[in-house]
Amino acid sequence: MNLTMNSGASGQSWTERLSIALKRWWAAYKTLRAEQAAIIHLSSMSDVQLKDLGLTRSQISSVVKGDASRSRTFRLYY
Repeated sequence: MNLTMNSGASGQSWTERLSIALKRWWAAYKTLRAEQAAIIHLSSMSDVQLKDLGLTRSQISSVVKGDASRSRTFRLYY
């Protein structure tokens, strides 16, 4: 039984494809954990501290996750 057969046009063995998939999964997992830690940290701040950063509590998740759409107020005044 040949476990390192190439998959046609891609030229990669199943072990190479598995390795790539695992690396992508690990990078996504690390990103998720970093986002969760940042959200927890920002959520623990007081409203005054968040205001000093230019944030409101409702913006924490979108700012951490890099949501490009900002509130109308933010675009008008900053």
